[in-house]
Amino acid sequence: KKLFLEFLKTLPVGVRVLDVGCYLGDVVNEINQLGYKGHGIDVMPENISAAKLKYPDYTFKAADLNNDKIPFPDSYFDVIWAGDIIEHVYNTINLFAQFNRILKSGGKLVCSTPYHGKLKMIAISLVDLKRHFHPEHPHVRFYTDTSLQMILQKYGFSVEEKHFLGRVPLLSNNMFFISR
Repeated sequence: KKLFLEFLKTLPVGVRVLDVGCYLGDVVNEINQLGYKGHGIDVMPENISAAKLKYPDYTFKAADLNNDKIPFPDSYFDVIWAGDIIEHVYNTINLFAQFNRILKSGGKLVCSTPYHGKLKMIAISLVDLKRHFHPEHPHVRFYTDTSLQMILQKYGFSVEEKHFLGRVPLLSNNMFFISR
């Protein structure tokens, strides 16, 4: 989140930003406090209700990213922030098609997701394979930097920056991609 907010500060004040998986709306509030027009979506209607109570001046909507059309008009957002969300979505076809639909031409898709490179996967298999790939684990997709770049390109995005976060690069916790 900190890296995303730092990135956001490089853009002109007033751009429209969507926080995908906004939970209780705290990041949307931070976005708005910085002078941007933050909006939020979340799969859990109870999170949206709580966010609307906590931040009544901001827009929050429920959406199931596996099936739903994201409830905003075409070419509506300058920036989409999907922080540690894409690994929870089965239907990447709908997810990235919807991101393309609601993002303005030249807009930015910024996403982070846990990193699953070869060396990290070996370490996981030696230490904690059962827990990491437990059938009830909320992560349903596991991305390497190459696979994330491939899926972004497949759905019309070009990667402008990528960063590895936490630990040493080959064992990073997360990846952070900025795409256009």
